Amino acid sequence: MVEFRTNSPKAVVGLSAILILTIVPEVAFAGPWLEYRPAYYTATDSYSPRYLAGYSFDNGAGIMFTQAYNSESLIDDYDWSFSELEGWYPLWHPTDKIRIQPGGLLNFNDNGMGISGYLDVNYTFTDKFNVSVRYRYNHSTYTSLDLHDRGRHDDTHQIVTYWNYRFTDKFSYQLETDYFIKTNGDGFKYASGDDTKWQWFHKFSYRFSPSWKGYIQTGLNQADSIGNEDDYRVRLGLRYFF
Repeated sequence: MVEFRTNSPKAVVGLSAILILTIVPEVAFAGPWLEYRPAYYTATDSYSPRYLAGYSFDNGAGIMFTQAYNSESLIDDYDWSFSELEGWYPLWHPTDKIRIQPGGLLNFNDNGMGISGYLDVNYTFTDKFNVSVRYRYNHSTYTSLDLHDRGRHDDTHQIVTYWNYRFTDKFSYQLETDYFIKTNGDGFKYASGDDTKWQWFHKFSYRFSPSWKGYIQTGLNQADSIGNEDDYRVRLGLRYFF
């Protein structure tokens, strides 16, 4: 699950890749689902509650809608952050261990619309362990002023890995790493002053029943919040399957 955040807790550039079932399905599932996903960010001392709705198909394809907010608490004072529509399709299985899956999303925020496309390659080592590698391109249809006061598109390349291990049919672990490269790095920088950055996240998921799944995720958003301060994120999630 990947986010783009600005220096202000009130604004999010918002191009986000969120995959739970498509990366490491714990059980075969097809149908609609709903999810609540709040997160806390240490550098800004702020929250980002999200509401998601999606549908998973029998062949592994899926669609998902996300409504995200910023808040100084989880109780009230919600400010709209972005809305997002995502879809993916398992295009090709060249072997029983390899899956190739493209996907894309539209993101809407106060600045305008963002478009992202990605390609996943998943390799299954065992029935408990698999790895996915993703290349994604994030494009802003609107322009922003860069460091030289030029109006340009603040686009990024994104390389993601997902390392998935299933301890039991109910309990699983995922390590996610993200590497971002700004395409116009001469004019756009992250808060660290670099045109690249890392993110990494640890996630533990538990399936309480056929209808309920919960998880906790912690990790680092490298030096991309206030000055050169690393931004740590703690996220909880609860999903209901119909």
